[in-house]
Amino acid sequence: MGLATVTSEVSALPDPVPFGDRDFPSGCTLKVHGLAPRHEGVVLADLVPHLQVFPKLESWSARMRRASLRLPEPDADLLRQELQPILRPRRSVLGQYAI
Repeated sequence: MGLATVTSEVSALPDPVPFGDRDFPSGCTLKVHGLAPRHEGVVLADLVPHLQVFPKLESWSARMRRASLRLPEPDADLLRQELQPILRPRRSVLGQYAI
């Protein structure tokens, strides 16, 4: 989990990118501002009732499985506020995410 800014449009990739047990056929470039140490991120399920992007609480996890999801600004602000205290420089924790 981390904080990043999307710096390009989301587009189809020539070859899907495997990550874990899924392949992602689209992507974009990001400017990563920081990462949370592995297993120390924000518990998204606890914030779902406060996020506009999930209007139907019972189906939030299905909506979350999309490769990309545009957040309303208030949602981005809330997530940024929750993440900020635990973020570390990318290079200091990136190795924890190797699969």
